[in-house]
Amino acid sequence: MASVGPKIRPMGRAARRPAAEAARPAPARTDPGSAAGVAGVDLDEVDLDVIAALQLDPRAPFDRIADLLGGSGRTVARRVERMVDAGILRFVGEVHRSLLSEGSRVHSFVRTEPQRINDVAAALTEMPEVAFCCTTAGRASVYCTAVPAGGARADFLTRRLPAVPGILATRSEIELRVLRKASSWRLPRLTPAQRRELTRPEGEFALRPRPLSEEERGAVELLRADSRLAFADLARALGMTQPRARRLVLGLFEEGLVRPRVDIEPSALGYRTEAIISLNTRFGRTAAVADALARYEGTRYVARVAGTASLLCQVVFRDETALADFMDGQLSGVDEVVQAEVSVILDVTKRLWIPRHGALLGEPRFPDLLA
Repeated sequence: MASVGPKIRPMGRAARRPAAEAARPAPARTDPGSAAGVAGVDLDEVDLDVIAALQLDPRAPFDRIADLLGGSGRTVARRVERMVDAGILRFVGEVHRSLLSEGSRVHSFVRTEPQRINDVAAALTEMPEVAFCCTTAGRASVYCTAVPAGGARADFLTRRLPAVPGILATRSEIELRVLRKASSWRLPRLTPAQRRELTRPEGEFALRPRPLSEEERGAVELLRADSRLAFADLARALGMTQPRARRLVLGLFEEGLVRPRVDIEPSALGYRTEAIISLNTRFGRTAAVADALARYEGTRYVARVAGTASLLCQVVFRDETALADFMDGQLSGVDEVVQAEVSVILDVTKRLWIPRHGALLGEPRFPDLLA
């Protein structure tokens, strides 16, 4: 399928990133039977460069991105608009979990009746506290992460989750500490100089002595749905001046209460294999294993958990062969790993509170902010 829209002039690719060529994912050229293909999307190398730039600074002006990559801001805008209109890309605001729930995130591996796998995944996807859900190939049929409200964790794990029709058994891990967030994962495409130009420091969250003001709550709700919303549009929606809206929004960013991010399925970026890996480590060596996992370019998420595992991680690969190489090379070389259990993701039905249909993004179902 041919690419849509004019192309941006490349900036001497052979000179720009020779070291990254071997690790770069293949362009997400979709076939007519895939979800992205049905949407008429065929991402090329330049699209992937634009996405990589926006991952570093989701609110970067398109003219600035064009200056780094070559071409014009208008062309960058058309490419982004095409991906947004096709439903494979969205700009969202990641809200600090302290504004959503006092509960801990739980990870559940679910074993189902053989004919009820998709039914169970659909039921879990509908649960408001479930942030991520997928079907898997492994010991479990379905995997989900949930953020029950404060005090509701036991009720979710012992009553609501087991009561879903078709579930035979569950195994759950309690998240203790996030060591690498999925929002920090980046496409390995840009040069170090380009990355430095676009990277912005993220605000360090500090507990606030007061709740959000009404104006802050309004801004958070708008930004979580569209983190590229212009200051002028925010000002109109909030009924205030543009300078005041700008100060309000930048304050939320600086405090780390809202972080802009690009939402797009890894499969649309050329990563066609994704796995959830549970690891047990030698006593006292969990941090070293987590550091080794975080250095692997395909690692999107690593967390210290309590349960039957020491660590949980989510990793993306170009194909199954790359997963095998990871297991035989990267993971087997970490002496502190005692046992690893791999669940290959078959179909993601919900991620970041947003339902998925293949590579297509549905309407967000964000949880309510705390009062």
